[in-house]
Amino acid sequence: MNMRKNWYIYVGVLLILLFAFSYLYVTNFTFKTPPQEILRIRILRFVVTFVAGYVLAMSGTSLQTILQNPLADPYIVGVSSGALLGVALSKIAGISFQYAFSIPAFLFSVIAIFFIYYLARVRGSLVKELLILGGLFLNFFFNGIVFYLLVLKREVLEEILYILWGFTGVIVTEGELPLLGIALFLAMLIASLPLLKMKELDAITLGDHEALSLGIDVNKIRNMVFFTTSASTALIVSITGAIGFIGLMVPNIIKKIIGGKHAVLLPVSGLGGALMLLVADSVSRVVAPVELPLSIILGIFAVPFFFWIVWRQRNEGNRG
Repeated sequence: MNMRKNWYIYVGVLLILLFAFSYLYVTNFTFKTPPQEILRIRILRFVVTFVAGYVLAMSGTSLQTILQNPLADPYIVGVSSGALLGVALSKIAGISFQYAFSIPAFLFSVIAIFFIYYLARVRGSLVKELLILGGLFLNFFFNGIVFYLLVLKREVLEEILYILWGFTGVIVTEGELPLLGIALFLAMLIASLPLLKMKELDAITLGDHEALSLGIDVNKIRNMVFFTTSASTALIVSITGAIGFIGLMVPNIIKKIIGGKHAVLLPVSGLGGALMLLVADSVSRVVAPVELPLSIILGIFAVPFFFWIVWRQRNEGNRG
């Protein structure tokens, strides 16, 4: 898919919106610099929210390309819920070192994505319907285990509740700040690795057979994307919990506006994801007496968006 005409203008508008909203976010929409301690807390939350949105949108873009399905997303295909189960097991087991959660989170997310991928392959072809249905049922399965564990250990119920639906207002000590910084940096770095294979990803959008005819090892690229998606999502879930639908909505919106060349699509989707999650986090703090988990806010917009994608695909199929 080629780039749209004047795509760079839309990218410029996105950057301006992101810069302006970032300033409003940090100042809490007051246009005044808060006291140093409050500013430190807001900047920390801003960085966590920005990186989480960036990583999830980048992962969603890579997954949609490699699985050739606009509905693919770390949350929908079960990667996030697999990572969530790993985090929940760590908490219930009494592990106090938060950044150790990413290890079981990564393991379960890898199991989830490879299981769904091989389940959805029929006679060498990827069946999109099986991919989404399998991901949904795997979500139910993993979330069912998490809720069962919560019943057994109710003292962590409130904490796990926010992990289930996403929360970026993490509280860390001075000693934990370097570890948080390393985890966020690694998540961004790993999620950005598909940029090294942007030409191959462009070719895969044409179809597996076309990419193979160009000498591209599709399985190698697919396994790399599975690894980057699982590892980066696991790191984010271990910090913020499971945040859904960023990886579904943002790549489709950005692709519709600017086109599909991955050299531009991947980083711009990441920035778009950061902006969307910053907006959702701001909304989550003002629409109810208590702060709402992020996936609740995002889910309100994701449901009509999901039906729009299905409707668009059906119309394209009818025209074909």
